[in-house]
Amino acid sequence: MRFFITFIFITNILFSFEYTNDVFKKEKATILKVVDGDTVKVVMNKKVYKVRFAYVDTMETKRNRKAKKDFKNTKDSVDIKEIIEYGYKAKAFLKKELPSYSIVVLYINKNKPKDSFGRILAVIKKEKNNTVINEVLLALGLARTYYIHEAPEDVKEYYLEIEKMAKNENRGIWKFLKK
Repeated sequence: MRFFITFIFITNILFSFEYTNDVFKKEKATILKVVDGDTVKVVMNKKVYKVRFAYVDTMETKRNRKAKKDFKNTKDSVDIKEIIEYGYKAKAFLKKELPSYSIVVLYINKNKPKDSFGRILAVIKKEKNNTVINEVLLALGLARTYYIHEAPEDVKEYYLEIEKMAKNENRGIWKFLKK
């Protein structure tokens, strides 16, 4: 019951934020495939692009340098396999929410459209029901804020508030990450 009440609360605060045109460029795209918990491949303007979810970060799906770094930020009794498991949970969530050929709207920050790997950085909204996937990943505890200092101030405050709720409820990764 507590989860249901929390879910209702989350859905009331989520999806009410407006990503304005003065900060974000709006582009329609088609999902080709989910790469991992925070990256997808899309077709946009007849070209294929890798898109990284802006301002959020999920756990890795492999034991690599970043997974080991994340492991150092966990509570004492946690195994690195638990961290990797949450990377797979985030990826599975995206596969369910963004199946191939689904239509999305990308909100790309005009000031920083790409990351150091050349991926487009975007807030991703499902066209079908206006669900902003970045927000849901945070709310469910499948992601944490990332490079949030690069977000516009209102987005930064909004995402930090969503993350704070997930932390307070010990949802997802917040069961084992140090707060």
